[in-house]
Amino acid sequence: MFDLSAAHDLALTILQSDPGNQAMQRLAEQIEQARSGSHAAIVRLGEELYALPSPVRPLLYYALGEYHRGNGQLELAVAHLKKADELDHTRWQTKLALGLACFVQGNYREAQPWFQEASRLGPAAEAAPAYEHIAEIVLRNRRDGDLGLLLFIEQAQKLYEKAGDSTGASRCRLRLSEPWRGGRDPEQVLEMAQGLDPEPARQALEMGFRRHNLHPKVAFRFGQACLALDRGREACAAFMRVCYLPASEWHGPAYELLADTYQGLQLYPADLNRFYQRAEQAYSAYGEEQPAQRCRQKLSNLAAQTKS
Repeated sequence: MFDLSAAHDLALTILQSDPGNQAMQRLAEQIEQARSGSHAAIVRLGEELYALPSPVRPLLYYALGEYHRGNGQLELAVAHLKKADELDHTRWQTKLALGLACFVQGNYREAQPWFQEASRLGPAAEAAPAYEHIAEIVLRNRRDGDLGLLLFIEQAQKLYEKAGDSTGASRCRLRLSEPWRGGRDPEQVLEMAQGLDPEPARQALEMGFRRHNLHPKVAFRFGQACLALDRGREACAAFMRVCYLPASEWHGPAYELLADTYQGLQLYPADLNRFYQRAEQAYSAYGEEQPAQRCRQKLSNLAAQTKS
């Protein structure tokens, strides 16, 4: 989620005590432009972070990191979030976001300490995602056995309930049920989601994605389920996950839908050519000429738009 309100409020507070501060006045104006959702304004703000006054820099690095994480640009997200944490070690929100970004990258060893720090520093009701993801890491490592896994999920459920998050609490209750204790097989996840309405299917695939985010088909189907519900930014993160994984027949569709979604949301225009090219290459590598030709046509259309 991209939220610049904390940085904007701080800039206005500084302006009240120092009305002649031109740098802070310009920052407040830049934040207003970025809050409109303009990708170009957000990128421009990020390019000038190094010159901004120190009190607002960690808030802005965090906001931009969350913006990139929400769009599936995990390397950019981690870079911005680590800078935010360097500037302010006390923000649990930054540590939780870093844990989530590293988790989706598949870097569980690095994700776990960020989650642990977030659960230690954050308000109890806000720590539920950290406990839930620590449970997932325990499930992968199996060092603490089932007992540790169940304790983490039970704690997450209680905290979700305390925060009034019924979706998170329901997900944990399902995880505590017998069929999910060891984690369903990826094909079982996909089969279960097929017979559900769009939102329950998305929730089932989201849980499967958390458990099997190294499985390209699960990640791709989760992205499709998000797109079906107009949740484009979530879809981007899922498709990008497929693209991070070793080459498979899912690379072509993932790169193509990622580019299509970026184009629809007007995000990262510089990446569109590269993504359509990779989609075309992946389709061609698997002998899928028709979708490869479709991507070549999209590249041609992009070139024509650029010239005009």
